[in-house]
Amino acid sequence: MDRIVLMATALAVGLGTSLAHAQDIRATIEAGNAKWDAAFNKKDAAGIAALYAADAKLLPPAKVVVSGPAEIEKFFKSILEGGFADHKIEIVDLKVEGNLAYQAGRWTATGPAQGGTRATYTGSLISVLEKQADGSWKSRAHTWNVAN
Repeated sequence: MDRIVLMATALAVGLGTSLAHAQDIRATIEAGNAKWDAAFNKKDAAGIAALYAADAKLLPPAKVVVSGPAEIEKFFKSILEGGFADHKIEIVDLKVEGNLAYQAGRWTATGPAQGGTRATYTGSLISVLEKQADGSWKSRAHTWNVAN
């Protein structure tokens, strides 16, 4: 009987540790999303690009694939110069497997609209993130759609 109690206790502690670890990773990734939003909202394309891995791929809703931080910076610089701002990411789902994670989410931003007005744009996103040697998480692949 003592052996069963010991095994059940070890299992409960292990599950609790895994849950705490997953919550820590979620908090880290949410902080990374907040950095992404802050860089976007400050019109800091270099700051956005710094959140991507050296071999990252960006797949915008167009017929292009943007590769690496230099191209990613150039891509976002054009978006920011186009008048987009007020970006916000909300995680809908997050799954972590070792040093890789994916997040599914929603995004919103404001930008120019017809007639010189501003509009709110929304959509969904998927990011594949990789844990770096320094413990940070950087995007390896990122794609999104525009719902309106």
